[in-house]
Amino acid sequence: MHKKTCNLLKIILSNLVLLFLLFLPANVFAEYNGHHIEFMIEMDDGSEIHAYNYLSFVYRKDQTLPYQMFLEENYHLILKNQYVDSLGEMTYFQSRIKYNYEDFDGGAHAIYTILNKKSIDTAMVKTFKIIGLIDQSYAIGISSQHQLADSLWMNNKSLERCSFGGLFCSNDLYIHEESNEVKTIVKELAKVSAQLQKEYEKLEEDIRYSEGEDRDQAEEKLMKLEEGSDDRFFDVLNKLSGLKVVIITMCTC
Repeated sequence: MHKKTCNLLKIILSNLVLLFLLFLPANVFAEYNGHHIEFMIEMDDGSEIHAYNYLSFVYRKDQTLPYQMFLEENYHLILKNQYVDSLGEMTYFQSRIKYNYEDFDGGAHAIYTILNKKSIDTAMVKTFKIIGLIDQSYAIGISSQHQLADSLWMNNKSLERCSFGGLFCSNDLYIHEESNEVKTIVKELAKVSAQLQKEYEKLEEDIRYSEGEDRDQAEEKLMKLEEGSDDRFFDVLNKLSGLKVVIITMCTC
């Protein structure tokens, strides 16, 4: 399909990510830790809710109580709505998709995404029981939007993979169905990558061979370019909505 384009993006991003990771502290991913949580809620009327949510790791000064028991006793932390929307302060997700994939070195991984968000009245909760905790850093996740029916084609191995990204975020694109539309979007991503590289090199050269106010202006332009680089990719990524493509995004700050 467009393997040359994908391979070029892979090489460019691999070099950038490797350079960036060399300067990260060893415990950085531990600091981004969290859990996908599966749980069962029994309501006062006798009904039961099988649900899911994601929660970043909660620091506890007193760690005598096992973490799972702590969360069960403080289940409002799991149910707290992390976004401002019309569903209220407490919510859960009805469904979860597990996505199995291989990284570019052939390593097997699994990642999860939750969907079908619902509100809940915690005053009516009788019991709360955690079924399972699955580690997953909140620095990485599926950024493409999916429905539960998508899990059918997501179970199949992807046909092709591409990588691309800006300063803070890297994006792995897993293509499950080839089409002219996907080809066009990947080519557009390649153009964004090439244009960013060209602009980077121009500004770095300006900084190297200028001084005083001209150098300050070039450094300011470079900083703005870096800060806006991810958005330029995301603007194109949005065009993949509804296509059989899974996007796994990793962001650092």
